[in-house]
Amino acid sequence: MFHWILPSLALLAVLGLSYLARPKPSPAKIGFTTWCVSLQFFIIGMLGVGLIHTHLGCPYLLGDCYVDGYPRWLEYIQIALVLYVYGWWIAAAIQFLFNVYNAIFKRR
Repeated sequence: MFHWILPSLALLAVLGLSYLARPKPSPAKIGFTTWCVSLQFFIIGMLGVGLIHTHLGCPYLLGDCYVDGYPRWLEYIQIALVLYVYGWWIAAAIQFLFNVYNAIFKRR
């Protein structure tokens, strides 16, 4: 879990700094808050999967679990969460590059 959350938090910090470098007429609070909330969706989802794993008696909070009665839909949720965080990383990197471009070339 931490190998997804820690890089996400680092990328969020860099993204926040890029919002500060944007030209002053464009608001930064709403856009950056959206990124924070969208990362919280991922963290809450992973905590939910870990909670279900705890109730099923899995040895690990996240990852493979080989117990009787393990629901298949939980694997699909884990895959969706991993794809979500990879998409979040790509989108945040694109937004960072867009902010840097605006800070360099659209200064007023």
